[in-house]
Amino acid sequence: MSYYLNESPLLQEFINRIAEKNEDDLSYEIWREVCIMNGWVEVNIQKDDWVDSIENSTKQELVRAYNNLNQDLKWNTKKKEKRLFRKGDNVISFEKDLEQYWDYMSQKN
Repeated sequence: MSYYLNESPLLQEFINRIAEKNEDDLSYEIWREVCIMNGWVEVNIQKDDWVDSIENSTKQELVRAYNNLNQDLKWNTKKKEKRLFRKGDNVISFEKDLEQYWDYMSQKN
């Protein structure tokens, strides 16, 4: 579980919330609700101004590259826009957390 918590710090919260709501999967609505309840802030990836507030320059560049890649995907395909939340220098995405959730659940069973 510690590997999955490193990759997806709110994983246990997601699992608990899914059980509370008697759901089968991690929906975007549950993910967003848990993020907000835990003090994470939704990121508008259309603007990069918030990236300047990240103190770690490596993380700052990685987020910029991620945003640029997402913009390319958004304009070149019908793929949904990546959904991001941040807390301090940490940034999480729904897509990555969903992947970690399913990986964890498949290892658990």
